[in-house]
Order: sequence, then structure tokens, then C-alpha cells
Amino acid sequence: EALRLTEGIGKTGTFNLKFELYNAAHIKPKFLEFFFQNELDSLEKRSELQKQKAQLNAKINQKTTEVTTHKEELAQKDEEARGYTVQMESARQRILQIWPEMDPSILSKGVTITAFVKQLRQQEHDIANREPRSPKPSQSNTITKQYCGKSDEELIGVVYEIICVDELAESKLMARACGRRIDALLLKDQISFSKYYEKFKAGKNVVYLMTPESMLPFNGKVKEDGLLDINPHGDAPTQGFLGHACNRVQLRAKHKNLRSTLVWNLLRDTLVFDKMVNGFNYRNYLVKKSVNCPTILCVEDDDIIESTGMMSVGKSNSPSEACFGQLPGIESEKVERIQNVEAAITTFLAQAKQFRAHQEGNKKGEIEQQILRIESEISDLQEELKQVNEELKTLDSTRASSKSVSSESNGDEDEQNSKKGAKAGKRKKNFVGQEDEEEEVPPSKRSR
Repeated sequence: EALRLTEGIGKTGTFNLKFELYNAAHIKPKFLEFFFQNELDSLEKRSELQKQKAQLNAKINQKTTEVTTHKEELAQKDEEARGYTVQMESARQRILQIWPEMDPSILSKGVTITAFVKQLRQQEHDIANREPRSPKPSQSNTITKQYCGKSDEELIGVVYEIICVDELAESKLMARACGRRIDALLLKDQISFSKYYEKFKAGKNVVYLMTPESMLPFNGKVKEDGLLDINPHGDAPTQGFLGHACNRVQLRAKHKNLRSTLVWNLLRDTLVFDKMVNGFNYRNYLVKKSVNCPTILCVEDDDIIESTGMMSVGKSNSPSEACFGQLPGIESEKVERIQNVEAAITTFLAQAKQFRAHQEGNKKGEIEQQILRIESEISDLQEELKQVNEELKTLDSTRASSKSVSSESNGDEDEQNSKKGAKAGKRKKNFVGQEDEEEEVPPSKRSR
């Protein structure tokens, strides 16, 4: 009943145990077969598998770290590329802001950009070396003429000299739109105004007087470059739109602050279009929306669409030659604009070159290939790890099953032997093999 294995180390295999009674040959021996698993073999195998599992996990962790590092490197390169892209787009927007009439597609073609810059430099040369156009008043006024080219502590100047327009056709249209106001004398303040008023009120010639402080200034935002922040209406068609007249005129450096007062009060929100058909398209859209439309100047057709919608048709026998003057080339805002757009294009090209160099040298494709290769290696290692885990699971399962079977076998045999031993103690056999009546056999007399 107390038969148990006390050692777990030995030879692995199937064994037969033979049980027989000493000095009792007439009782047949009992045989018990069982399988023994050497625990030392199992432990060594398990230790080897655990070691292999640890090595595989270490390799997987190392490879995973390499993948993470490479992905971080890719993310950094993508961030650098985005930085270059943002800089290029900022430079591109700056170019189009300075030169809105430029075709944006030019910036995507190197040869075209070079030709455009060459054309700009030729324009800059021509403007800088030109003879500036002189202004002409709206009427022959001897008093106004005597103040031409003059300024003092009270007089800022004559309006048609203060305001300059580069193109002659546009200059004449703006002069027509302003009428006799271009002949006005612009005085510095109300005190100067009072002096000139007293001086000319009894004269026979009409003189127009103005002061900046008596004008209601533009109530919107004035940009850093001095232009007024004003735009066409909503979704109205703007094909052929050249800009607002108040922003297309040019001023000398000493008169820059007059754009939001003098220029705004003379021209207001007057728009400039290339052709009359485009001007009417804009106006008709606003009329259908029940929105007031400002005056529109149509340069190529030499026509004005007034804010009321009225147009003057036909040519006068004595057309007005009134026009604003033209800045000397060296002072021309167009020269400054050309220089600014050249600088912006130079910045754009330099950033584009840096971006191309970054893209060519970032080895992004190589890094991506390395990531794919390492991820494939990780997949192989994980498959190996899976097999090792299955072997460990099988090993543990076999060991547990073996112990369970041995325990059950030993229990069954113990129970049978116990029952038969009890019967043997109750029986007494004679020499001829006949059984006498059963009687209790003391334990000391039982055979072992």
C-alpha cells in the first residue's frame, strides 16, 4: 500500500514490476507495468527551451527598437521636408502678393522663371532710365500753375503733382474720374486753409483748397507696405481686374501717408479693369445681388462706368489732356516692386534648391527597405518563438500526464493487493491443496 517512487531521476522508459510472496510459490506473482519519465531530462530540455525563448525575445526586442529608431528617423525627415514645403509656399505667396498678375505656373518651371526674371530686370532698367511724364491740369488755371512744383510750411502741393500713375492711359482715366479736384491745392492744416481762403476768396479765378485733417480717412486696415486692405466683393467675377485705383497710384516717400486720406477721398473704392466687358460682368453681378457698385475704370476701352451705371459715349472735339504725373524711375514704386519680387523669387529658388538636396540626400527609400527587412526578420523570430512555446507547452503537458497515469496505476494496484492480502490472511491451505475452514490468521503469522 505504501509503494511510491521516491526519486525523480533515472532512466526514462517503460518498466515492469514483479510482486511475489516469499515462501509461497503456490501464489502467482503480480506484474505491474508503468512508464517512467526522467525528470532530469525534462528539466534540461525545459531549461534549454527557456534559454532559447529568452534569446528570441531579446532579439525581437532589439529588432523592434531598430524599427522604432528608423521610423523616428523617417518622421524627422518628413518633418524637415514639410518645413521646406511651408517655406517654399510662403515664398510663393509672397511673390504672388507682390506681383498678383503673375501666372503661378511660372514658379513650377525653372526655365520660365529665369526668363521671367530676365524680363523683370529689363523693365527695371527701362523704368530707371526713362524721362518721367509731366502732369497736366484739368483746366488752364494760372493760379494753380504758379504753385506747381512748390511746397512750404503751409502748402503740401498741387494734387495732380502729388499723385502719380505709371501708365498714361490709366492716368488719364483716373484724372477724368477725379475731375477738377486734381487741380486742388493741398494745405497742411486748418490754419493754412484759413490763410489761403482769405487770400483767394475775392479773386476772379476758382481755386480748390483741401487739407488732410478735413477728410474722413479710410476706416479699414492699412497694410505694412502702405496699401489699403480692400478687396472686390465676395464671389463677384474678377476676370480682368487690375486692382483698386487707390492702391494703383504711386506716391513719393514724403507723401506715403496721404494714401488713406487724400487718395482715398478722391478715388474711394473705384476699381480698375482691363476691358469694359469684364467691368460690366462685375457690375451686373452686384446689381443682381442688390449691392451698390463703385465706379469702374476700363483701361483698354478708355471708358468709365460710373457708380450709377451711366457711361459717356462718343468722343469730344476737344478731349481733356489732364493726367497725373509719373515718378522718376529711381523713385518709381514699380521699380521697388520689381526689386521686391526679384528678391522673393531668389528666396523661393534657394528654398527649392535646399528642398531638392534634402530629398536627394535623405535616403528615405533605403530606410524604408531596412524597416521592411527588419520587420520580416521579426516575423521569422516570432514564428520561432511560437514553436518554442508550443514545445514547452507539450513538455509540460506530457510531464503532467505521466505523473497522473502513474499515480492512478499505483492506486488501482494497491487497492487490489489490499483486498487479496486480506483474503490470504483468512485462508489456510493443507499440504494436499485442500482448503480448511477459514479462520483468522494473526498478523504475526502472515506471509510477507
